[in-house]
Amino acid sequence: VDFAHLARLCRFYLFLLLNADADPDGILDHTARARELAKLASRLGEPGEALAAAAAAHMAASGRSAFTAIGRGLHAVDAHGATTYPHTQAARDEMRLEAALAALAAGDSRKTARQLARVGDNALARTLSQEAFRVQRERRRPGHAGSSWGAHSHLPESPNLWQELATLRGETGARPPGAWLERSLREHLDCSRATLGGRLAEMQRSLSASDRSAGS
Repeated sequence: VDFAHLARLCRFYLFLLLNADADPDGILDHTARARELAKLASRLGEPGEALAAAAAAHMAASGRSAFTAIGRGLHAVDAHGATTYPHTQAARDEMRLEAALAALAAGDSRKTARQLARVGDNALARTLSQEAFRVQRERRRPGHAGSSWGAHSHLPESPNLWQELATLRGETGARPPGAWLERSLREHLDCSRATLGGRLAEMQRSLSASDRSAGS
């Protein structure tokens, strides 16, 4: 360990911290955040209208106190561990499930499977047994004994599509295709839409709490 270099890094980080404390508005651009959220909300159509309104109100926020709520409430990770907004994975899942249902209606099993494999972390279903996939997903749940910081970062709640993918790929021992497949995908789609709505409501509340903090 180069202790001299480590000491320089510590002094530099302290310099950044002191400057941020002296001028919080110099590093916190609430207007840029509000514009980004408004743009994201507009892409969602009607489900994003309340978030867009909250983002517009957040345009007037300033200072560090207004950041606390959004710092806690607007940061999440997706199914692959990438930092994103809390609603992102649910929105992606909804889009992929809709595309999968369209492909299924067209009789294209291969395309249906490709779309479903892109829902959450279901790409792992090809290489993991049903039980191993279940255990892998269980480890991501909040409260699991082996959970990491990610468990406190608004983890996504993507559907488990192992059985559906096994059927579409014609794997040995898989459940035969039938009407159950479309029903199952529609149920998963409904759940993803409900998750998306809940995440958007949480984000809206974070923005509202941030604005109340800024005004107090």
